[in-house]
Amino acid sequence: MCVRWVHVISVGTSILRNFSRESVELCRELGICEWGFIGFDHPDQVRALASARRGDVIFDSLYDFVSRNPGRASAELNAFLRAVSLFSHSPPGDVGVYVFSSDSGTGYLCASLVHAFLSDSGYSTLSKDPVRISGLGRNLLSFEDSLVDLVDKVVVKILEWNSRGIRVYLNLTGGFKPESAYLVLAGALAGAQRAYYIHETFDDVVSVPLPRLTIDHRLASIIKRLKDPYQALSEQELEEILRDEGLDLTDLRERGVIQEKIPAFRKYVVKLVSELEKHKN
Repeated sequence: MCVRWVHVISVGTSILRNFSRESVELCRELGICEWGFIGFDHPDQVRALASARRGDVIFDSLYDFVSRNPGRASAELNAFLRAVSLFSHSPPGDVGVYVFSSDSGTGYLCASLVHAFLSDSGYSTLSKDPVRISGLGRNLLSFEDSLVDLVDKVVVKILEWNSRGIRVYLNLTGGFKPESAYLVLAGALAGAQRAYYIHETFDDVVSVPLPRLTIDHRLASIIKRLKDPYQALSEQELEEILRDEGLDLTDLRERGVIQEKIPAFRKYVVKLVSELEKHKN
């Protein structure tokens, strides 16, 4: 396998929503017409997760729907197929795809469909199965931990590909907007080339070049030397540590680096900075 480009693809539930509109009778027969809209705690999430495999009647029906017109069935595939044409990324075997989703059953089902379609189309799938990001989009309590998992499972991969000279593109058409915004920032820091998506107003690919960003070396130095950078300190202690490096607690709190109510670095900031430092040399 000689991959020249990698497309990291965030997958939502557009396939299920489109299927419910365009295959109404079959959708009702399968009992999945609401699956594109149900929440994380809905009991059907278990059934959706169990359906995420070839040979399952739901999976096979949805796969047939996707393969008949992938650009119409899936927002993520619509963006990807247009992007590889726009960027002249070919042949398919030279294009690596890394598909991830939330850990909801419906999200993973849709990611499995995208993953299977791209594999069958000759693209190089860079994971055996789609990647599930724990807690992604679930609730406020899981938000920080989900971004830590995103760094661990996606951003670290971008760092590895970038170190091998492989150009990385972020397909952010699907998934949750706050998490996608963080991935753009983290991806730029890790060396990704571009982010792209289908613009909802004029239905075409919008490509955003990612500038080369770096973490403030003073912040990296503090996180590196703290015995446990995840732990909370006293307000005064943290303020003094930051002041010694010429940083301001109030400023970092307003920027979201420090938690609002606790004198501690946000976990996903620590994780990102630590991984960037680890892969710096």
